[in-house]
Amino acid sequence: MDRQPPHDRAEAPSRLSPRLKKLGIVLLVLIIAALFCGQAFIGSAIESRMDANLSKRGWTLQRTGASWNLWRGLTMEQVKLGREGQPPVLEADNLSIKVPFTGGHGLAITSHRSPLLLRDEKGEIRLDEVTVELVTTDEGLRADRIKARKDGLLVEVKGTIRVVPGGDRSQWTPRFDAVRGTLAALKMEGEVFRVGGSFLVDVKDDIAWNADLSGRGGEVVWQGLPLKSAEARAALSSGTSSIAANLALPRGVADFEVTRDDWESSPFQFEGSITDQADHTNDFTGSYQPGQKVWNLKRLDGQADLLSIAREVPMFADKVPAKMAFKVFPYVDLRDATMKVGQTLQIGSLAISGGVTSFQLEGRRIEVRNLAGTASYNGKSWRIRRSSASLFGGKLAMSGSYQDGTLSGASVSGEGLKLAAIKTVSGRKGNSNGVLSFSYKGKLDLDGKTAEGQGKMRLDNAPVIDVPLLDQTYDLFTSMIPGIERGKTGTFSADFVARSKVIDVPRFEATGGTLTVSAKGRVDLARERVDGVARGKLNGLPGVVTKPLSRLLEMEVGGPYDDIRVKPMGPAKLVSNAASSTVGVPVDTIEEAGRITGAVLAEGIKVPLKWFDRDDAGHE
Repeated sequence: MDRQPPHDRAEAPSRLSPRLKKLGIVLLVLIIAALFCGQAFIGSAIESRMDANLSKRGWTLQRTGASWNLWRGLTMEQVKLGREGQPPVLEADNLSIKVPFTGGHGLAITSHRSPLLLRDEKGEIRLDEVTVELVTTDEGLRADRIKARKDGLLVEVKGTIRVVPGGDRSQWTPRFDAVRGTLAALKMEGEVFRVGGSFLVDVKDDIAWNADLSGRGGEVVWQGLPLKSAEARAALSSGTSSIAANLALPRGVADFEVTRDDWESSPFQFEGSITDQADHTNDFTGSYQPGQKVWNLKRLDGQADLLSIAREVPMFADKVPAKMAFKVFPYVDLRDATMKVGQTLQIGSLAISGGVTSFQLEGRRIEVRNLAGTASYNGKSWRIRRSSASLFGGKLAMSGSYQDGTLSGASVSGEGLKLAAIKTVSGRKGNSNGVLSFSYKGKLDLDGKTAEGQGKMRLDNAPVIDVPLLDQTYDLFTSMIPGIERGKTGTFSADFVARSKVIDVPRFEATGGTLTVSAKGRVDLARERVDGVARGKLNGLPGVVTKPLSRLLEMEVGGPYDDIRVKPMGPAKLVSNAASSTVGVPVDTIEEAGRITGAVLAEGIKVPLKWFDRDDAGHE
């Protein structure tokens, strides 16, 4: 019998291959068809088992639609989880459950970029773009990824949810205080503030949890505060929370820690420091009650430039004087400042000391040093106590109650104020060693530039030309009685009573050399006019001359601010009669002297009463 060639035997499998291929294809088609035909049955079975397990624990899972396939598992749409007859505690657009082929643990629960709504007895919490990847384990659930966005806050964490055996969880009610509190503490707008970290949850009769998180962001807005950058680290748990942060402010840096004893009623406690651009630091402590939205700054002290920092904070910007600047910021000690969001700030106590600042007066910058004083603010008015500052080479002191541009119960005084410095600010030139002092008690309307009260004023060691009425009276004497020696320096003191836009001067006395001038009068601020009478008296002349000259030198003082004039009272005949045979001057010459006096006055001899001129008291 002939043997078959080797190559013929090798071709036998090749002849069977088409049949095997056809059989394989048929079997594969049958399996796929069976799988697809069984999808509805498998999906329905998974749904039924899931619903039964939830029902045993008192929960229901509503959905508008569900489908199952081999690769994605069971996918549900418009999911709502809750207790029967109660609003759902969780709502999501999509939720998928994938059962492992081997059975047991490893069931995967996922949701992709879905809006998520959480609801408890305190209200709703809405999160955006939520992605969840959970896998069942022997201990409970492993969270490979939980990602969510809330406004400018983006959180991405992973962790473990351990279900402790034992305990009755059928009546467990979710509480989202931790989520709500964390979102309140990290309320962000602007660029994205990214938070990452891990967590651990233990579920028994109740839930115990902890989380370690860290966050970083660029130009963000935190709680209404614009920031160049922000960094934070948080250690949170079901019992307490602690957040440490570093915030780069537009004009400084803030480092602080925020803690909370629980997630229900206790306030956030904060403590830290704020540093300005010159590296001056203020330390502070305080609290924030999120339920009532109340800030309480218990203490803030140091020398950081708070004005420049506050100008960049929207809630304070309109309360900071726009033209006030500090070369050296004073030391500040602030206690018990309280503010409810949307309401007015109140300050229990504010004390300042030291510092150098400046402000503008009539277009000229005035420097103020050695600030000191205490104040409080009740939300409507400032109560100023024992405040003082070095100004014009002397000291200015003030106390009272300030509200809406009015200082009530005011006590204002100045000591050792240099006349030369005051004249420079007023735009007048000239050297002077004069020293001004004054005191006033009453009411001051700084906006309306009126007053209700009384006070005293004194000027010492001033050139005669700077003493109101003195220089003008000397001019009168010199014109009528040639040869009188003019004094070089003088002084004056006056009492005044302010009534709205009228200032009465019941007593005025100026002395210089051998001349004394007494006067009384009125300054009308509304009409911008001065009216009064004065009497000049020379000392040291022969007694026979003194009496008639007292009558001779009674004067009228009057006119608008820019044309105040001084002239003798009574007919000119009194001049010749009083002076005849006394100084040996012919009568006709004296009568002519009277007319000369009028001519001299016509040139505009004016009284420098510019302290009363409201235009020289510019306010900002």
